[in-house]
Amino acid sequence: MADNPKVRTSQDDKDRRFIDFDYIPFEDIEWGETLGSGSFGCVYKGSYLGIDIALKEILPSNEYDVRKYFLREHTIMRECRHPNIVLFIGLCHAPPPDERTFIVSEYIPGGNLRGYIQDTVNRPFPWRLRISFAIDIARALAYLHARKVSDALKQDI
Repeated sequence: MADNPKVRTSQDDKDRRFIDFDYIPFEDIEWGETLGSGSFGCVYKGSYLGIDIALKEILPSNEYDVRKYFLREHTIMRECRHPNIVLFIGLCHAPPPDERTFIVSEYIPGGNLRGYIQDTVNRPFPWRLRISFAIDIARALAYLHARKVSDALKQDI
């Protein structure tokens, strides 16, 4: 009988199933500019198989359980298919010794919604457009609520 240095748990099997299914090889990504940064790391623009993508970096932290956050977001985002929610494409891991993890999603040009709303000097933001944005956001939230997505993830909207 062969020795198994690591005992596998049902949680390992569950995590592995998700990660294998959506894995994007690091070497297949063409890296572009840094789009911004947040509490979990930087967001980069890139290209995968000719598709523009956004790569959200997940940095290690002592303040929160990165693995728990990452798996929760991954599990929810991979199942969300709605026209008002950014499409999840997959996961990517940087090779050793770096080993950073990235959530890969579709790239939406024009920056984030907050920046768009606040930049009224360079572009007008008429009421008709404001109402349209509000309706789209409400539809996305209704979709997430119907799927029983946690309030913590809804805050990202």
